[in-house]
Amino acid sequence: MINALNNYSAFSRQSFSLNVNVKHGSKTEILKQNEISQPDTVEHKFNEVLGYKVDENGYFTSEFNEAAGIPKDYKIHSDTLKSLVNVNTNSGILKADFKNIDIAKTVGNAYKILSQVVGEDVLNSKESFNKEDLAKLPQGYEYDNKTLKVLKLHSKISDYMGADSSFQRNERTSITTTFYNSSTIGYYSEHKSLKPSTDILNSNSGGKEDINSGMYFDTTKDKYTDKDGNITKGGLLVGILNKNSHAIEGETTYHGKINGLDKNISSQEYQAKIKAFTDLHGHKYDKYSQSLVDSLPQDLKDFVDFARSLKFVGEINVSDDGKESKSLFEIMQEDMKEAQKRLEKLIEQEKRTQKMLGKNRKYNKELKQNTRKNLEELETMMKFSAKSVDIKA
Repeated sequence: MINALNNYSAFSRQSFSLNVNVKHGSKTEILKQNEISQPDTVEHKFNEVLGYKVDENGYFTSEFNEAAGIPKDYKIHSDTLKSLVNVNTNSGILKADFKNIDIAKTVGNAYKILSQVVGEDVLNSKESFNKEDLAKLPQGYEYDNKTLKVLKLHSKISDYMGADSSFQRNERTSITTTFYNSSTIGYYSEHKSLKPSTDILNSNSGGKEDINSGMYFDTTKDKYTDKDGNITKGGLLVGILNKNSHAIEGETTYHGKINGLDKNISSQEYQAKIKAFTDLHGHKYDKYSQSLVDSLPQDLKDFVDFARSLKFVGEINVSDDGKESKSLFEIMQEDMKEAQKRLEKLIEQEKRTQKMLGKNRKYNKELKQNTRKNLEELETMMKFSAKSVDIKA
């Protein structure tokens, strides 16, 4: 049985040989990931990383900022984006969401979100942000997955958690914390105290690259932290990318389309397309003729490759007579429904737990008050008794 789609990262498979989409003027070229070209002449003062010039310290030059549509004072380090590209394209067919990434559009998307959430007036007022500054920023937001338009802000982390618990998730909109916030992890199960996000370049992998996760890249925190521990404006952009995968833009894999990360087709539309195809041609993916596969559009080729890889590692149930007991699509739908049921059950259990804790807190408060009152009365009685003894004496 295939696990729910969001748990595909548990599988381990061969990596794609993938590339990065970058732009040179009006031309679009495909460069090998992490490729660094050396200067051709003495006059050429910059190396190139991922298709854009970098200075002697590894930061992208104003050429990149212009392509991304971000202000010139936002410095982005090449190591950060090399790691982001690596994790999202080279983590294998069962985890990689992208075949290639347009790093300029990706950083531009992060700025689009940041400027809406924080506001350009605030961003223009500082060169860097300390922990107190970060704590004052909006702690969460709701947004349109495709356009990245921010629909609603949540100023406090408690406001965000309340909204998140009742948020109706769908293909069109999402809700997220503005930056990574460790206090939200285990909040329901471990009853942690909520705190505003200040360690924004941290992650569940400690802010380091985890290729097997297909998610966590190296945020290179030291590249965006000054001697006083303040985070630069470039670091804020990385903080957005660290938390919001919808900001990443490029050519998606099957996995990326299913996860709703493709700007050109929704997950629901893609699944409907796959269903129509498999209804017509059946579910024996390894029996498809090469001429059929060659004639398919790229997104259906990606599906066939994905389905065949699952069959190869034995993740599709096959009956004794050699027939597939259920289609890949049916299995995925069942797993998603089951995962949703488990999530709803956990949320309901948490609500009951919080309600019981609330009653217990009220009872404990009343018990304390009554105990204090009884002690005061006992103390008064003892004082009165002592006075009585003195009088009799």
